[in-house]
Amino acid sequence: MVLDVFEVVMLVGACFLVNYITADSKTNWAEGYTLISFYLIIVSAPWSIEASPSDHLNDTKSTHR
Repeated sequence: MVLDVFEVVMLVGACFLVNYITADSKTNWAEGYTLISFYLIIVSAPWSIEASPSDHLNDTKSTHR
């Protein structure tokens, strides 16, 4: 799998948030702060999410014979 579910949700969420905020073609500092905050959450989230089992395929050595 190329993208995890979390990554897809963050990408779709960012697209919807940008569309919602810029729909009226006018923004203010609060909307900009909201966008920056969401982007910071996206950037910091991978450090708090555990890796999926598929990420460890190369780490598992078969000890069963």
